[in-house]
Amino acid sequence: MALEAPLREALSDLLQEAESLGVHGLSFQHIQLCATRAWLHYHRLDCGHLNRHMQLGSLLHERGVSDTFSQSLYGLSPDRVDWAKREVSEVKKSRSHEAALTNQLLFYLAALTAATGQVWRGILRYTASKRTKTVLLDPPAVLQLQQSLAHLREVLALPQPPAKSEKPVCRGCSYRLLCWGQSTDDEDA
Repeated sequence: MALEAPLREALSDLLQEAESLGVHGLSFQHIQLCATRAWLHYHRLDCGHLNRHMQLGSLLHERGVSDTFSQSLYGLSPDRVDWAKREVSEVKKSRSHEAALTNQLLFYLAALTAATGQVWRGILRYTASKRTKTVLLDPPAVLQLQQSLAHLREVLALPQPPAKSEKPVCRGCSYRLLCWGQSTDDEDA
């Protein structure tokens, strides 16, 4: 299905601003989870390589990456791309933090839809339950991305990370060491 003019313009504006800010899909996931996490990630303050949950995610990503995908488009790095079906997938261990995962996938859909001029479909694939969830780039989804980008713009303009606040996501977060001085190896998320 071809892209209609209003959607094409909204996506173009969104992607131009995202590119000028230097944000990408993972930034859209982080801002949905935690503003502090988004700020730390953006400023490359990270210890994710020490986190076993992130190590597992990296392994899932490596196994799912399409050989035919180029990462030069808006810094995209989705797990799977099916160009023939116009379908992009993210492979995750579980459904935890699904809203944040959806936000990341929506950014990928926006970029691929804008780049190709064709509407794309997203799939969240959960390895633990072997279930999937379809994600579509409809007007409410575009509004959600625009709101996330506005929130990112505000947070990233801060000279230091926003004040941390304990949330359920903190328990397994790769930034737990930076925020709380605690390792995630103590507990399972």
